[in-house]
Amino acid sequence: MGAGDGGSILLKGNLNEYYQTGLEKVVFADGTVWGRADLRSNISYVGGTSGNDTITGTTDADNIHAGMGDDTLIGLAGDDAFVFRPGFGHDTINDFVAGAQSVDIIDLSNDLFADFASVLAAATQVGADTVITHDANTSITLKNVALTSLHQDDFRFTAAA
Repeated sequence: MGAGDGGSILLKGNLNEYYQTGLEKVVFADGTVWGRADLRSNISYVGGTSGNDTITGTTDADNIHAGMGDDTLIGLAGDDAFVFRPGFGHDTINDFVAGAQSVDIIDLSNDLFADFASVLAAATQVGADTVITHDANTSITLKNVALTSLHQDDFRFTAAA
């Protein structure tokens, strides 16, 4: 595979800079070399597993997919999309920026919620957090986000695949 040829690489837990672990570089067949910074800037998908994960994006725009467990999602800087599909668990987004023309978005399968009104009907203010509950097994907690600050621009509703 050559850099930029449309292929993909799965890097599962390999961009860790702590304790000198993780992947340092990728060398492509065409001779292109990407270091950690290059890899991070080209990541578009970050996802969880069936376990309870802490999923951290990059400082660029990420698509962060909640897994099946009870996950903590951290987008960092960038225009992030937090993606939820049926069976995602009890997940928490630590750094969601809410409001009209926000840079972050919550992408919900329309199997979960049909529209913004259905999200609001399922949302409650719990202390400083907003909790959106689909059913007894699935909820999204938006840390330090007021329910009144949510706007329809914060959500995208995607047809089930």
